[in-house]
Amino acid sequence: APVQRAFPRGLTLEITPREGVALVRLDDASVQLVGGDGVVITTMEEAAAPGELPVLTVDMAMPDAGTAVNEALTVLATMPTELRAQDAEAGAPGPRAVTRALTDGAEVVWGSAQEAELKAAVLATLLPVGADHYDVSEPKTPITT
Repeated sequence: APVQRAFPRGLTLEITPREGVALVRLDDASVQLVGGDGVVITTMEEAAAPGELPVLTVDMAMPDAGTAVNEALTVLATMPTELRAQDAEAGAPGPRAVTRALTDGAEVVWGSAQEAELKAAVLATLLPVGADHYDVSEPKTPITT
């Protein structure tokens, strides 16, 4: 929070509250509300959480948890609507290791947020294959199994 002195006896303090941009699942019943910088704002019961926020699976105890949250959010923000509608959950076991679980049970290994538009186009092309695992972390050489 920026602080300014106003002489002779004044002080101006400007506080901007953090806004929650995602939920990080802790267990079956509770989640953490995190801000855009990956900082935990509060912990709450999942039933009381805002429903419009994406749910992420990130280990908030790891050293680069904020970076991992930001990578996952960047991926979700660049996702076309038709692909994002198929997401059950997104996660980031590491800062440049974003994964996505689709509603049909398939897993997508996304990698970093780089080349997100190309990765989305490649994934859209591969989805009709009906695989259990899609790896688009290297979009020019994707893998399905």
